Amino acid sequence: VTIKVMDYDSMSGDDIMGKVKIPLPTEIPNGSTTPTVDDYALKGDDSWWKNSACGTIRVGISWCSAPRTSRLRGSWRITIDQASNLRIMDVTTSDPYCLLIARSKSGDRAFQKMTSVKTRTTQPVWNETLEVPVAMSESELREVMLAEGLRAGPKNFKSLFGKRNMQDGTPEMLKGWTKLF
Repeated sequence: VTIKVMDYDSMSGDDIMGKVKIPLPTEIPNGSTTPTVDDYALKGDDSWWKNSACGTIRVGISWCSAPRTSRLRGSWRITIDQASNLRIMDVTTSDPYCLLIARSKSGDRAFQKMTSVKTRTTQPVWNETLEVPVAMSESELREVMLAEGLRAGPKNFKSLFGKRNMQDGTPEMLKGWTKLF
């Protein structure tokens, strides 16, 4: 996931204050986990501030398993706690918020979620948790259905994955994700 700290501007486009890329664990744990909390250095994104220090952000990451018969394996819970030493982007202060951007493993789908805006501060405290869902593959669903004694035919998969979009065959369960390619 990538977290971008942005400065809200009502009269123009929002400015990026800094960003950090946090790799999620490749191995999904069995059961739910307690949050791992770390401080991450924010780096600049544009040519003027590129790779310069732009403050720090404290983030907690935990895994929450879904019920066995769910279409989801579970979700990563990303808690954006606080940031410190952010740059002043307006005349005397900033109005920061965070964008959490998640991409699918294949990289062809992405979505973003946003925290609230904290006005007039360079030391914002959000303490907000955003979830990144992880879907089961069709083979994992088939295994669960067989274990639960359900018939794993095409009709059952249609009900599990939902209707498919007539234009590109995308399952309805992926609604809200943006096709990148």
